[in-house]
Order: sequence, then structure tokens, then C-alpha cells
Amino acid sequence: MKKSLMIAVVLMVAISASAQDCNRVGHWSIQPKGGVGFATLTDFPENKFTIAAQIGAEAEYQFERWFGLAGGMMFALQGTDIKDDDLYEDKTFTLGYLQFPIVANFYVYKGLALKAGLQPGFRIYKNSHYKEKATGNKIDNDRINNLKGFDLSIPIGASYQFGHFVIDARYHIGLTKVNDWDGNSYRNSVFIATFGYKFNL
Repeated sequence: MKKSLMIAVVLMVAISASAQDCNRVGHWSIQPKGGVGFATLTDFPENKFTIAAQIGAEAEYQFERWFGLAGGMMFALQGTDIKDDDLYEDKTFTLGYLQFPIVANFYVYKGLALKAGLQPGFRIYKNSHYKEKATGNKIDNDRINNLKGFDLSIPIGASYQFGHFVIDARYHIGLTKVNDWDGNSYRNSVFIATFGYKFNL
């Protein structure tokens, strides 16, 4: 029993020291990460949440124990699903972006950081279609040709670090519209949770 307790204490100390090593003032760290979440387009008619995905890496410079600034490059899939009707099903609207988040990290407690920033993105993928219930045929959505190529959003959220591992949850508030049709302004709205591994450069 005493031996097991001693091993547990040693492991906890090692994990704590490892986490501090990743956040040394005046040093750079890098964090490969990936995750999933939920996405939609604001004010899009008859829409619902679709699965979002994100993978990439962020690098962070630790200015103070309580403050770091991170920049990254991520590939993200988002968009929306559209509710089925009497004629169509499997109505999808998928957008793929190469994103470059710039995020300020405020370390408010051991391992816990609050964050906010700005995230420019460039659309590199698009797919939208309806599936006819009667025939099973897929019909391309012509409106997809009028999409904007640039997207800007505000990521806000929090992360928790234990050892080298980081759990990060963010909500991306879309600032720019993704479309140029119907006189409406649909914007990306995304919640994403990622899991990463952080280490010093």
C-alpha cells in the first residue's frame, strides 16, 4: 500500500513538473492537436447542426507565467445540415477551411487557461447536394458557386493542461458571411473540442 502511494506521489510530481516545463517563461512550445465538434450557419433556413472536425498544430510563446500568445495552422471541416422535406433527404452543406488562429492564453489557475483571439481562414473545399427521396439521385446545389473564399471568426474558450496533454474547447463566432446569394448573410458558427500534446521547441 505504501509503495503504491509513493509511486502515485512520484507520478503526480513528475506530471506537474512536466506541465511547468511546457510553460516556461521566455520559451516556445508546439502543440499538435485534433478534435471534433458541432457546426452550423447562422440564419440558414431549416438548418441543423452538423459534425465539425479540425486537425493541425499551434505554437505558443510564453511571455509571463500567466500569459502566452499562440498562433497555428488548422484544417477544419464545418458547414451545416439541412432538415429533410417531402422531396429531398441527406441535404448537406460542407465547407473546408485552412485556418490560422491567433489566440491569447490567460493562465488563471494551474493548468487552466482562458483564451480569445482572431482566426482568419481560407476556403479550400466545398460540397453541397440534395438526395431525391423518389429516385435516390444526388442533385448539386447551384448556390455553392457563390461562396466567399475568406472567412474571419473570433475563437473564445478555455483549455486544461495535465502533463503534456491539453484539452481545449472553443466557440468560433463568424464575423464574415460565407455566401453571396439571397440577400442574406449566413455566417459560420462552430463549437470544437480538441485534444493535443504540448512540448517545448
